[in-house]
Amino acid sequence: MKKILALVLALCIVLSMGAMAFAEEDTLGISSTGTNYLCDERTTLIVCTYDGVSQAFKAIGNDLRFWQWLEEYTNVHIEWEVHSNADYATVVTTRLASGEIGTDIMNVSSILNGVNAGMSGLAAPLSLDNMPNIVAYDRDVLPIIITNNTAADGNIYTISGNVSPDIGHICFMYNTEWLEKIGKEVPTTLEEFYDVCVAMKEAGDLNGNGEADEIVLTSSGLGNVVNMLGNAFGLVQYEDCDAFGVDADGKVFAEIVTEAERECWEYVAKLYSEGILDQGISKTSADEMSQKIAADNVGIFIYYSAFAVTYGNLTSAGQADPTTCHYALGEALTGPRGDKFYSLRNRAGGDSCIVNAKSDKIDLATRWLDVLTCDPVVLKVRTCGWEGEHYTIDDAGEMHLIMPEDGSAWSISDLGCGQIAMPHYQNYDQLMNSKRQYQWYMDQYNNLLEKSDWVAPGVPIIGAYTEEEQELIDNSKQDCNAYFKEMRAKFITGEEDIATGWDTYVETIYALGLGDWIEAEQMIYERTK
Repeated sequence: MKKILALVLALCIVLSMGAMAFAEEDTLGISSTGTNYLCDERTTLIVCTYDGVSQAFKAIGNDLRFWQWLEEYTNVHIEWEVHSNADYATVVTTRLASGEIGTDIMNVSSILNGVNAGMSGLAAPLSLDNMPNIVAYDRDVLPIIITNNTAADGNIYTISGNVSPDIGHICFMYNTEWLEKIGKEVPTTLEEFYDVCVAMKEAGDLNGNGEADEIVLTSSGLGNVVNMLGNAFGLVQYEDCDAFGVDADGKVFAEIVTEAERECWEYVAKLYSEGILDQGISKTSADEMSQKIAADNVGIFIYYSAFAVTYGNLTSAGQADPTTCHYALGEALTGPRGDKFYSLRNRAGGDSCIVNAKSDKIDLATRWLDVLTCDPVVLKVRTCGWEGEHYTIDDAGEMHLIMPEDGSAWSISDLGCGQIAMPHYQNYDQLMNSKRQYQWYMDQYNNLLEKSDWVAPGVPIIGAYTEEEQELIDNSKQDCNAYFKEMRAKFITGEEDIATGWDTYVETIYALGLGDWIEAEQMIYERTK
């Protein structure tokens, strides 16, 4: 089961769906080939959402194989009200402001929108009794779902599409050809990582083009590098400074003013000053990073691994088969105090859905969303397709994709599967060049799972705040984030001396309102612990 779970998780990440590991089917009494009728007679629900990335779901929605299958599986027909991506934020804002949702179910884009709709009486409270699939989830995610989706009044008003405690998709990727040339293995500790970086820097012309164009370490922006290396210092952090912990006395603290944060910045600053870290890192876009990788100019990069694989960034120029790709996923690094993990975004996120409080089908709509989001049979189809047609499972329980003999591309979009949160069609053809990339990534990621631990933030990040908490955060968050990013860049690039400027940085960010933000997080912690 562990291996199957890992493989399914890998597929979920490749699809950028934020899907969760599914519970064992027998816990729900659902067979893989049976049906899960939600009503005796075919019943229609009206759903308001937005169209996909490249094709209008409005025109093709119910003609797509997955949605036809789901209708038979649930006995629920969906009547779609679909708006363009560009207009949908306005649609949500206008509907919520008017007090008329107008459909049974509405994609409200975020947890906070859903919570606000519920607190104002527009969205119906959702009962866990009508969400058996969520309740039956593996990996201890139920407390996370409840915590992250519960409003200050104690009710759950929204179902989010991303409720899985999973790594933040960001991983180390190593050029194995360069490692072989310098006689090094993929590093497992922070010290080994530095030694590998120095060896690559000193080796010279590793790509063999006669030019000094090698970049040892790069990413798309400075944040990814700091966040990944920060894990080795015990930091659970993200691009913004919204990372908090809880000490032994139950007091919330902000990571961005800790000694661990300072140590991390000093380590990254050392990489930068020695020419190991890409000197243009602060302005490097994802496309620019990809170009450097494709030109075989990069020894190590840190980025969303699914992105890297599915967009073909890992293959050298003209190399069509990613199974021969000379980059390898690296495990989490062990730091000076023994920390070794990939940080989690332990939260519910992504698109969120609400049920109209004025609907006469509240229970049915809730059960349908539960099936769509968490039913193990549905998840398996949405992420993997159909067994025997798109994949097989061997006697050991391991999943294998069925490869087309001609090496042609295959995409989950062929089935009509899109984001878990809300049924809108997304064309994943650009994301998934071939099943071979799928398989390569699955193998890599499955290996990674066995080498790295999971860890959760000390304080849950939730979308539901009281008015008092929200006011405290609103008064500080924007200014704190801006100053945090500014000083992080200045310290790391040497524009400011971290040894003499750290105390001033701490004093300034508190003056900008960090204390109020911590106070709000303390309230949240006390309410949810």
